[in-house]
Amino acid sequence: MITISILGSCVSRDIFSHLSQERYKVVNNIQRNPIETLNTEPLNIDDEIIKNFSIWNQRVLKMNFEKTVFQSLKEVRSDYIVIDLYDERYPIYELTNSMGKKTLVAKYINTETIIDKVVEKYGVTSKVISINNDLNQMMKDSLDYFIENILR
Repeated sequence: MITISILGSCVSRDIFSHLSQERYKVVNNIQRNPIETLNTEPLNIDDEIIKNFSIWNQRVLKMNFEKTVFQSLKEVRSDYIVIDLYDERYPIYELTNSMGKKTLVAKYINTETIIDKVVEKYGVTSKVISINNDLNQMMKDSLDYFIENILR
């Protein structure tokens, strides 16, 4: 059996559901965590802020805010990691604390309500970063960071 971890979209996950179940098994499915958000400061969020979301969305949000993707990939070992860049198309929130440390969080449907609560609770400022040349350079740098960390 070949085990697979996916960092990307449901489309990549669904491909494996149409292949031989005896040959392939998806053991880790990480979605809505764009690569350019992974190498920024973690922000541990209170479970109370995300309690009204499904268990799956809570997991995704916690991973994105707390930057635990690499930890998850290390804990749930697989033969291969499939990376698709589908999630890279979304705008990103840049959250800055009073010391100037920044974290980047993916902007999805209903993220605004969470960001409002995070701004209120943790005293961070927020702005949306558009997809532009700066973000494209950030993504390139983030891919380099991702490759360095995944090979450790």
